[in-house]
Amino acid sequence: MKIEDGLPDNPLDEPAEARVARGARLLDEYWGPGWRDRIDRDRLDMNHEDDCMLGQLFDSYWAGLRHLGIVNHVQASRYGFQACVDYAIDVEALAALKPVWLAELDQATTP
Repeated sequence: MKIEDGLPDNPLDEPAEARVARGARLLDEYWGPGWRDRIDRDRLDMNHEDDCMLGQLFDSYWAGLRHLGIVNHVQASRYGFQACVDYAIDVEALAALKPVWLAELDQATTP
């Protein structure tokens, strides 16, 4: 996995929409567009390792990181799967990811 060049040192300095879009592209590369059908929107909880985006796709957040080649929470933050700075979770930024992921799912399924 290669993270795009030119990103800010602090992943949270970048808008959540950009990070989530990058994560969606990564999931498209790994799963193809069908991954969206595997997400239970009502169950989505970015603060729970089994109910977050990666948890629903890979059975746990940690398994998702391994499969995608993401080595830490800061890298995961660059893809909208986490909200970490210097390995500390920003709870408000993490909560803000859910509506952005839901919007990404809605946008991708709109005819």
